[in-house]
Amino acid sequence: MYHRRFLALTVAAVAVASACNSVSRNDAGGLSEAAAIPVADFQIGDCFDDPTVIEVEDVPGLPCDVAHDNEVYAIFDHEEPDQAWPGQDALNEYAYLACVDRFAAYVGAEYADSRLDLSFFTPLEDGWNNDDHEIVCFVFDLTSPS
Repeated sequence: MYHRRFLALTVAAVAVASACNSVSRNDAGGLSEAAAIPVADFQIGDCFDDPTVIEVEDVPGLPCDVAHDNEVYAIFDHEEPDQAWPGQDALNEYAYLACVDRFAAYVGAEYADSRLDLSFFTPLEDGWNNDDHEIVCFVFDLTSPS
């Protein structure tokens, strides 16, 4: 049995942030320098430090070969994007379960057996109603100093 540990973060105004920012990537697709990453521009494997707000437009992205707090391991759309806004609690529960399901494929160990934890970004109601149904799962190490 594992304990449910997560902090759900929501995404605000992603379309505007994405249109205004450009992220420099190396030939392998990783970040080549520290930069603000719009959540809409995340790629699996992107590393970033903790955001300073709960409603996030972008995060402090970092190359993964330098110390960082988090790493993106899954990006997907909600399986029922045509439904009405499900509510933040229901969306968080869906995201949590879906992120747990995708955890082992990236980390190489089941969530319950890992020293790593997970969290995710979900859209706010306004984003959902404007066709943003994307969920971003990320992993972090509870034992490393922040």
